[in-house]
Amino acid sequence: MATPNRVKRSTILSPPIDLIKKSPSRGHLPKRTHRATIETFEACEFEVNVHVRMHDLRRKLMEETGERGESRSRGIKRDVVEKTSGSESVVKWTVEHTKTCNLFLRLSLDEEASSETEINIIVESEEPENFSLPQSPTRRHVAVHVMNGSIVLRPLPYGQTKMVFHAQVSVSNKHVKPQDLIKKVGSAIYDIFKQEDVIDERMKEEFVNVVIPNAPPKTESESLMIKKAIAQIKELSKAKRIAGTVNDSVEKFLWRPSDGAAWGMTYSKIDVAAPKLMAEILVLDTYAKMRSSKGARQLWRNLDGSRSMQCSLTVKLPGAFQERLIELWVTWDVFVDEQGRETYITANAPMEEYDGETRYELEGREKMVVGESRGFDIIRPLSDNTCEWTRVQQADLKISGLPKSFFNMIARHELNFTNAVTEKFRRNEDVVDRERLNALAEKMRKSRGKDLDGDHQALLERCMETFTEENQNDGWAKMESMHRDIRVWMRYFPPKAGVRSVVTGKATAVLDCSAEEAAAWVFDYCSNERMRTSLQWRNPARVRVRQLEDERGNEAIFATVKKHPYPLDDREVIAKFLWRSEEGKVWLPFESVKKNVECDYGIRMRKVRAFTRGLWLMENLPDLGGARQCRVTLVQLLDGGGLIPTWVVNLSTKNAVFKPVRDLLSKFRQDSMVDSAIQKEESASMQERWQLEEYSEEEEKMINIMYEKFERKARAGNLLKSNKWKVLSSPDAFVKIESINEEGSSAAIGKAVTTVDASIFDCAVWEMDKNSRRTYKSDAAEGLTLERHLLRLNSHCALSHYVLDVGRALRKREWLTKQCWQMRDKDTLIVAYWDVDDERFPAGKNNCVRATSATLWKYEKLPKVDDIPQTKVTYWQQIDLKGRIPFFVMNTKIVWSLSFLSTMRNHFDQSTNVDATRRTKIKVDIKEELLGGVEVEAEAEALNRFEALNELCAANGERPSRCFGLTDKYVHADILGNKAHGRATVIVKAELEEVAAFFWDFTSRANYEIYKDVERYEEESESDKTKDKDSDAFTKVVVRREKLDHGHQFHRDRLFKSKMSLQKMGEDCILILLEPSERGKSALPLEGLDGSGMRRKRKTSIWSRKTFTVSDSECLRAAEDVAVKLKRIVGGKTNLEYLCKIDIGSAISHVSRRTTLSFIEKRVEEIADITIYFQRKFPFESYSVEDGQAVAHDILWKVDSSTSRVERLQEVLAKSKGMKELVRRHPCITAMLTTAVEGTLHMNHTVDTKLECLSDAEAKQIGKNLVPALMTEQLAQAGVYEWKCENRAVRELTEQYEWFEPMIVVLGKGIVKAAAWGLMTRVIVGAMLSLTDLSTDVIVLMQFWEGGEEMKRYRNFALGSLMVSIFLQSLLSLVQNRKQGFGMIIMEVLIASVGLKPPWDAYRVASGAEQLANTLFDPITELTVGKGIEMFTESIPSILIQLSAIMSRLERGQDITTSSIISLAISLLTTGFVSATLSYDLDTDPRRRAFNPEFYGYVPDTGALRAFLLFCMMNMSASMVFLKSMLVIGLGQKSWIYAFSYIAFDLLVYLAQKIMRRDYTIWLPIKGCWGVVLSGMFRVIIKLISDFTGCIHFRHPYEVGGLYFTLNFLSPLFGMALLLTLQSQAQLSLFHENTFEYYKTATIIAGSILMFMSALFLMIMNPRHRRSFFSIELGWQMTRRIFLEGDDAMKAEVFDTNIAHWEPIRDNVEDWVRANWHLWKYKRPDWFTDHWIALVPLNMIPEDDDEFFPSERSTKKHSSGDDEFGRASYRKRRSVTPLEKVFFHNVEQPAMIRHSFANFSTSHLNPERDSRKVAPEVGSSSSASSSLKNVKRVKNLKKAETLDETLFKHKLSRRGLSGFIN
Repeated sequence: MATPNRVKRSTILSPPIDLIKKSPSRGHLPKRTHRATIETFEACEFEVNVHVRMHDLRRKLMEETGERGESRSRGIKRDVVEKTSGSESVVKWTVEHTKTCNLFLRLSLDEEASSETEINIIVESEEPENFSLPQSPTRRHVAVHVMNGSIVLRPLPYGQTKMVFHAQVSVSNKHVKPQDLIKKVGSAIYDIFKQEDVIDERMKEEFVNVVIPNAPPKTESESLMIKKAIAQIKELSKAKRIAGTVNDSVEKFLWRPSDGAAWGMTYSKIDVAAPKLMAEILVLDTYAKMRSSKGARQLWRNLDGSRSMQCSLTVKLPGAFQERLIELWVTWDVFVDEQGRETYITANAPMEEYDGETRYELEGREKMVVGESRGFDIIRPLSDNTCEWTRVQQADLKISGLPKSFFNMIARHELNFTNAVTEKFRRNEDVVDRERLNALAEKMRKSRGKDLDGDHQALLERCMETFTEENQNDGWAKMESMHRDIRVWMRYFPPKAGVRSVVTGKATAVLDCSAEEAAAWVFDYCSNERMRTSLQWRNPARVRVRQLEDERGNEAIFATVKKHPYPLDDREVIAKFLWRSEEGKVWLPFESVKKNVECDYGIRMRKVRAFTRGLWLMENLPDLGGARQCRVTLVQLLDGGGLIPTWVVNLSTKNAVFKPVRDLLSKFRQDSMVDSAIQKEESASMQERWQLEEYSEEEEKMINIMYEKFERKARAGNLLKSNKWKVLSSPDAFVKIESINEEGSSAAIGKAVTTVDASIFDCAVWEMDKNSRRTYKSDAAEGLTLERHLLRLNSHCALSHYVLDVGRALRKREWLTKQCWQMRDKDTLIVAYWDVDDERFPAGKNNCVRATSATLWKYEKLPKVDDIPQTKVTYWQQIDLKGRIPFFVMNTKIVWSLSFLSTMRNHFDQSTNVDATRRTKIKVDIKEELLGGVEVEAEAEALNRFEALNELCAANGERPSRCFGLTDKYVHADILGNKAHGRATVIVKAELEEVAAFFWDFTSRANYEIYKDVERYEEESESDKTKDKDSDAFTKVVVRREKLDHGHQFHRDRLFKSKMSLQKMGEDCILILLEPSERGKSALPLEGLDGSGMRRKRKTSIWSRKTFTVSDSECLRAAEDVAVKLKRIVGGKTNLEYLCKIDIGSAISHVSRRTTLSFIEKRVEEIADITIYFQRKFPFESYSVEDGQAVAHDILWKVDSSTSRVERLQEVLAKSKGMKELVRRHPCITAMLTTAVEGTLHMNHTVDTKLECLSDAEAKQIGKNLVPALMTEQLAQAGVYEWKCENRAVRELTEQYEWFEPMIVVLGKGIVKAAAWGLMTRVIVGAMLSLTDLSTDVIVLMQFWEGGEEMKRYRNFALGSLMVSIFLQSLLSLVQNRKQGFGMIIMEVLIASVGLKPPWDAYRVASGAEQLANTLFDPITELTVGKGIEMFTESIPSILIQLSAIMSRLERGQDITTSSIISLAISLLTTGFVSATLSYDLDTDPRRRAFNPEFYGYVPDTGALRAFLLFCMMNMSASMVFLKSMLVIGLGQKSWIYAFSYIAFDLLVYLAQKIMRRDYTIWLPIKGCWGVVLSGMFRVIIKLISDFTGCIHFRHPYEVGGLYFTLNFLSPLFGMALLLTLQSQAQLSLFHENTFEYYKTATIIAGSILMFMSALFLMIMNPRHRRSFFSIELGWQMTRRIFLEGDDAMKAEVFDTNIAHWEPIRDNVEDWVRANWHLWKYKRPDWFTDHWIALVPLNMIPEDDDEFFPSERSTKKHSSGDDEFGRASYRKRRSVTPLEKVFFHNVEQPAMIRHSFANFSTSHLNPERDSRKVAPEVGSSSSASSSLKNVKRVKNLKKAETLDETLFKHKLSRRGLSGFIN
């Protein structure tokens, strides 16, 4: 044997970079002088494999900039690419290295030295000043120079590129190594282009597509090793199952022979093709496996030209054990076994057994102990994408003297690889089951007619003894079945020897599948679905017993243990199944195996062996409606064994045969397809033969009687005034339901009318098909129809019998009617039902009462709409229930009975298509209107009407009680209640013309569904719609009848008759106006023109195109003025502004203000429904964040309970196009969202299943997990973030769809608001904590009051701290809400004055309140500041006072009262809880985590760890405040001067180091003298709170700082320890002798708690944030770092900080704003809010922004400051006038102050005057300051549009402001 080749030991770096030359090369390289130092160049070189093809890598490095080039990635910044001569390009790089050194490089392509197989790039140094990239001001650059640098690119397999970088580098700082700089370049490049997973897949694909088909023949040694592996299977039959794996997806076994290491074996089904699984096993050098390997790993392929491989890997053992080396010889084969199954096998053995010549050794092999490992893998395909995998592995690490359990542990560890592979390839279980079923069914089809083996034939004959043709029906007793499609029989057979006398059951049914599919489902006994069901029933085991030696493809042995109730033992069944396929049939016999055959379950069970024998027979039937059909029959004998009596076993036999057939039936159910096919066939047959039908005299007579009866009644009801049709309330807006009383009968006649989108034959067949599966399913769901039979008499007549449950106390009712259809003419079809008697259905059977009924259906053909057939359906019915039921009770059920017509309409509904066709035509007309000219007079008239209505609706508005989340709505009603107005503004996701067409199509179905009017119509038909001769606007007269109810039923309906017009207002704006057609009409009852009280109107409606009569005598005329302004905005959206004024007329009928307000709120709410209508039309691929929020608001709209939320969710999932597509792609979404919106409390259980593999049960659990996450977090965003982190499927959803998380956040807010445990619970808990702390303080205060003079000072201190706390809380409320109105200020101050501000702030944060305009803090910051004030002024002083009083009593030798101890404990815990929750809430805020991930995020993502961490933080803070208070009181016990000196010295040191480090100014955006004062105040307050509470958040660089916080945190403990030590050594006399032991004991206890909880805290927190406790970064450094290195969202936070923090990079900030301003206005990112815009300095906004700097062009088109309609503009966002420019030129002020100028119109100033030229008129800074003082005066002016220029100047001059405009 040849000498083995020795190779260098391979280790894996991250990234894998090989530094070839590290040693310096000195003396022969040129030297350069820099900064008076001699620098020596050092040669460095590295190699790295980049995962990009060679030419693509050159292009990415040299030519493209794109996002990758312009952004910072892994320490590399790319500047712009410079083009030089020819095609050569130059790229400038900045390589960042630590915080002291940057490497500036200039790359250029060397085209002469490049070729197709090699590319050379020249690398040179570049001066920093030549770079345009801004550098951080915190870096101190070190000079770095590069000479003779080059990058060589060479191609590698799998689309990789080898990159060799060689350079001579010199660094002016000896602490910076050139090798590190060069390695930094390689690491950065590797990370930029890293795609390790892609390369791994390419390697595996090559193995599957190239290596396996082209493998060399096996050698003799390879064949021998594979045979040995297969022979090893026999030995492994002794293996024992590992406990707990019986029901797992991976079954594990362990076998330890007497001589050798333990063998491990696994069985699993893998959801991947067999060749790919083999590639996963054999491709051992992938990046993923190299990363997971803890030691070295090396692979050599094709040893000696064979398919063998050598794999050498090292294993590191703990302790003093030597490193182990495993050398494996690996080979593989693909063959077909004796059973005809394709088999893939891999085998591995120690390399010592390899007899070839080539062998490799790792370097250092002699220092390692060589271990052994051997094993094999057998893979058999189950389908194209699934396979069965048997893995056997043994590992011997050559360790002696250890117990047996250790080796078993090693073997178990080796088996974990199977779990990892199974999880990696796991797919959706239902999809996998379907693939396996189809593959097995196809195998059965191909095996038809094959004979069985001897033992198989004997089993089939034994099972067929009870299933011969002659006795198939003899002796079988039919049993009552619980399913109409399943028949069940039972029969007794004489028992045989060894079998008890039990009955045999038989069940049969017809399935919607082939016989092979049904047999495959039964044979796959351990499929994913059935295993899941078994686990749900808590059965202990369900497993396949594998025969390792002679298992055949058509047989299997299964074992199952069924759970039985106590005291019965569980029942075990081990049965053999086999199948035989014939032409059109599949036999599947099964029988229990002998009792000596055992199944290893891994654990001991109390079980009894049961016996079973049976046979499945599947027979193919002709297809039905495109669905395959087969009849399945199950015959089974089942004996439960044990001591269960035979009669009990016989009772269970029925269920034993019924349940399997029922499960099989439900699995392949295709009801819709079958029903649709049958009805389609029947409809076509009806249409063809209707002229050939022959009717008997009786049939003709009864049809005519029924037809004349109902038609005559319809005509009479319309003519007679005394007895007319009464309109009833219909559950469907498109179905009109009426009733009338028949003379001579107490039973009323009901009538329902609607239009159906189907032909007359389709409607009739659908209604008459009483045997359809849909009908029976509906009956089962309602539970009212007990029996239903349909007996066909001929092609047009049938006998219908059904039994109905009418109530608990009433007997069942039955009907026996004859149904018959007939064509009255070519366009009219009727179906009549009349009562008959028939002996086949005798009356009174089963204690039923025979009821009577008369029914007529009339179908009238209507013209088609866009090839959609239309049918007018009229449904008459008269029912008499007989018995003693009063008729008035029966008549109340008319609506319920006639609502069946609504079911028919919904079944055929195509409203979307019908409306879309109509709107398309309208859109064409509107576009033509927009392209035409604009008449000034018409535009001015429409504009005046809009402005008048707008002025009215803008006054006295109040927000309605229920408001859609995306709509801005206000309503108002007069005191008298007859008039009201409202307005709403919303953005609709649709084009301008689409929305306009929606409003103009007044009678569309969508409008009916949204507005829910009693009726609406146009007096002119749509075909007659024309334009006015004098105007180019659309006009028509529309009428709507609307209900007026608000908990009362006596209000009359209101009839609105209005003139509707559409007016173009420019290219991008449309006005739609409705005004009363006859102004001045009083609201009087409408009388008929002919004296009958009736009026006839020609009405055009999409669902009713015929003329019918409507009664107006029950209506009151009302008036409405409506204006809808539609304006086109970017992104294909439309801004909709809705104004409405109504006069509902209370002169005749009194209407309360509440009713009127409810009526106008309903009108305004309809705008939200319109928004929802358009939102539901878009696919989810186009969803944005706003769309996700809109879907959530849709789900929460008009719901007030968990039940209504679930119902609304089902509606959204059914009607929203996007959500339907999402559910179709991820079916588990329905279960997840349903349980989530229920909002009920459940225990949290983390689900780590992939989204693709999620089952319904797991999806429900994920939905249940949302509630605990929301409950434990202050912010809904934080709760959703925790929910996402704990559930893998949610993480995948949020990664795939950016809109999903915002949708859940909005849902979470709605759930918290409505849930009983939600918002109010949080508020109550917060209020109870605050009040409890306050009450204990009051109790102690009372004790101080009663304590006499010695307690007087404590009483005064306690009362003073309480008053100061209330005062500062009230002051905070005043400052925060100073511009929110007097009422808001009074309310906030009152809340603060009673001590309820913290829970009130918590309520606002939890409810998701946004920051109001002109406020200083957002809600969570206000909550934080409030908690800080409470701790500083009330909690900490209270603890100090109480503890001082206790120590004072102890010093005097007095006893301590229990109440004082309880009060102190409550104060400590409350303070600790407040401090902990303050830090917890801030850290779990997702926005802050995204903004500053280096600081926020120390709280873990799992709920249990979060709760425990909060507990640790609370105890840390409580013990910290106790220790600090003890230290202060201990120092003050001698003299309070000591205590105050200690605190003052600590504060001086802290402030001094802040000043010295230029970090004195706080982050709040304040400046000037007040900034200095407030900074000092805030610094002192935060420092004292941090000293006493140890609040974790205050380690923030903006506050105390990481390292200083840590030192402060430890100082109280060490300070107390030092004082106590000095006191005990008699070196200090500080503590009184009576209190010394108390101090000592308390310090030990509190210090132990503090250190223990701190240790737990550091263990639980995220490890990467521990360094934040030792950070020395300052606040201004963090601000600049975040801006320079962050994205736009992070950069935007710069304006929320003090300008002193970012003044040095002001130019960078301004360049960033100017470069992106217009893009932000177009895209509107989340952070680009009105509040943020108000913070941006005016001089940073581009001058070409017309909104802030109106241009001369815009002022000429309209008056300056006016909008496109010529009226004054009231922009929500800041409108900047020239006057404002004068005020704030060169004066840096927040733009929120400039909001006071928003009401001024620039039309009254000189628009052509440049504000920058006017600047000198302001004068000095003092004049500018004095000008700012007049801002409040300017706010009192009236609106600018009501003033002309003269009046405006006059009013300014009176207020001393004339100098600014003259």
